Amino acid sequence: MNFISKGLIRKYYKTGEEEHIVQISREGHLISAQESFYTRTPSEYFVEAIEPSTVISLTFDDMERLFASSHSFERLGRLVTVHTMVLKDKWQTSLIMQSPRDRF
Repeated sequence: MNFISKGLIRKYYKTGEEEHIVQISREGHLISAQESFYTRTPSEYFVEAIEPSTVISLTFDDMERLFASSHSFERLGRLVTVHTMVLKDKWQTSLIMQSPRDRF
């Protein structure tokens, strides 16, 4: 799980030599391969800085320890998860209703 404190980062996957961008995130946003993070399995996504960037990264185990240490942190984690789910829903809607140029 990566919080972007500076920069611009993309998440993409490849089919052959072709790259398909699924997320572009900027300062103040999170970027991760969620399925990989939560299941702790390899991801099919690549996460790459597209300009000089600084991120704060949190491993799954560190996150679990943080949640176990404080009810407030556990609540914050739930709120971030809900917010991320809403953003993902909006993104899926934009894939259907907008051209790539309008999305980005």
